[in-house]
Amino acid sequence: MEGLQGYCEKKFCDVHESSKLQAERYAKWISHQLASERDGFSAPPWPLSLTLQKRARLKASTSAGGSEDLVNEALQALPFVAVLLAHHAFASRYAGRHKEAIVTWNLVCILFMPKTRHPKEFADFRAISRLSCFSKWYTSCLVEIGNSSVPRAWKLMWSSAHCFAYEPLHNSELVSLIISDLVGKAVVWDDLDLVIAEADIASAFDSIGITEIEHVLSFWHVHPRVVAALLYELHDLSCEACLADVFTRRRILFNACIRQGGSESPWLWNAVVRYAFVKARPLWQMQDAGILLANGVVLTHIGWSDNVCGCSHVTRPRWLLWRKCLPPFSTNSVCIGSHPH
Repeated sequence: MEGLQGYCEKKFCDVHESSKLQAERYAKWISHQLASERDGFSAPPWPLSLTLQKRARLKASTSAGGSEDLVNEALQALPFVAVLLAHHAFASRYAGRHKEAIVTWNLVCILFMPKTRHPKEFADFRAISRLSCFSKWYTSCLVEIGNSSVPRAWKLMWSSAHCFAYEPLHNSELVSLIISDLVGKAVVWDDLDLVIAEADIASAFDSIGITEIEHVLSFWHVHPRVVAALLYELHDLSCEACLADVFTRRRILFNACIRQGGSESPWLWNAVVRYAFVKARPLWQMQDAGILLANGVVLTHIGWSDNVCGCSHVTRPRWLLWRKCLPPFSTNSVCIGSHPH
């Protein structure tokens, strides 16, 4: 029990992330919102259609989380009057009118799931967050509003980052098809090698803190109202953890990383990794990394979730530049191979 308690305190608790700092951060984004509204950029609305749409998309057969017993099936069975009340509460909370802490939303239940067949240490387990279903309904709507608030010019940059995971109509076959096509073309390249370096980002979701989230959402020009509302849901969290039949003996502050299992986490991860790709691509091109395609685009990388494939003609490009631009990589998973001639 003490071992699990100590591991969770080290992994999920950031002693520098105080409640005072979180309150100051929230107040800063509220002031940004007011400044934006004075400049004519009003906050995106929260329409009823969004609340209904996200409720309809709640996945069935999921367990309850937080300190609630509610499951998604119960939310989908709510009468329409109750849905209207939930919508009003969500829209008021988003607008900052109802900021009371919701105890069941602030509790993160951590369930450690083995990543390997025979786990031997804590690092061999993946920490999955079981959250309040009501909370996930709310944050899924919040993410949709945030995504739609990104200006068009930045949306184009977002799309050009060559990262395919967590996007509508995207699946892993896109990555395999691109790599297969590159290998097929490499057969006719007489004087050029094809080098593909693959890396896995170690503990991806656990390496992203609130400070990084704040910086990245600012870069993508997400509306300040959305940023403030999202950060508010990530403040003052605590967690309880369970590994097999062992439980932590007391609650632990959860403020060092995003919640793996939260509705907001895939979108936040996407925003972070796309930001890193946008920043890293010019550095990679300076090192002659990348492959010139027929349409004039230089393909430097392909991203899928926390996996990155770097593409180049150079036999030994300076892939260590990845370490300066992206979250920590797992050093034992990088491999470089040449096409089969």
